[in-house]
Amino acid sequence: MGKSGKKTAPELGIKKQADEHNIDISKDVQFLFSVRYNIEKELRRISSKFFDDERPRPMIMMVPRLVEQQLISPNQHKVIRNLYSIASPAIHGDEQKLTVAEVDFAKQIAPGIIEELKKIE
Repeated sequence: MGKSGKKTAPELGIKKQADEHNIDISKDVQFLFSVRYNIEKELRRISSKFFDDERPRPMIMMVPRLVEQQLISPNQHKVIRNLYSIASPAIHGDEQKLTVAEVDFAKQIAPGIIEELKKIE
């Protein structure tokens, strides 16, 4: 076993690849991951500034709370929900459910909503 007491990859029978970056992820999935990551990062930042939660809340609970406190608008909430519903299947390996229109919508809308969230102090 490795120094930490956990088994190493070779001990588990996993061979290391020569190129560690050979994991196949489409550009659209990479984009949708970055959208969801940045939205969650900003929502957690905003939430931590205004709420003293002992533990992180799930997004589904956090966003309505931010709307209730008028930190984000109902329209922003709707856009975030839509982007989440587009990004989630891709992130969970179910990208064949995505349509070209959904990905195009995310590409048009996501940068703006992320910038809006970044401006909330």
